[in-house]
Amino acid sequence: MINLSNGTDMLADELRKQRVIRGYSQEYMAECLGISQRQYSRLENSKCEITVSRLSALCKVLAIPVSHFLSLPE
Repeated sequence: MINLSNGTDMLADELRKQRVIRGYSQEYMAECLGISQRQYSRLENSKCEITVSRLSALCKVLAIPVSHFLSLPE
C-alpha cells in the first residue's frame, strides 16, 4: 500500500478547496465514498492518511485527475 502521509496537510487543504468549489457537502462526499461524514471530515482535517486508492476514489467524485493532487507544490 502506498500512502501519501508526506504533504497530507496540503493535500487535505486542496481536497477541501475542490469540494467547496463544486458546492459539495462533506455528507455528499462521504456518501459517494461509502464512508461516514465523520471519517470524511478526518480526511479534510489531516486526521488520517489518504491512501492512493482513497485519493483515486476522491478524484472520481470530484472529476479531476489524480495528477492534480500529486503535482501540488511542496
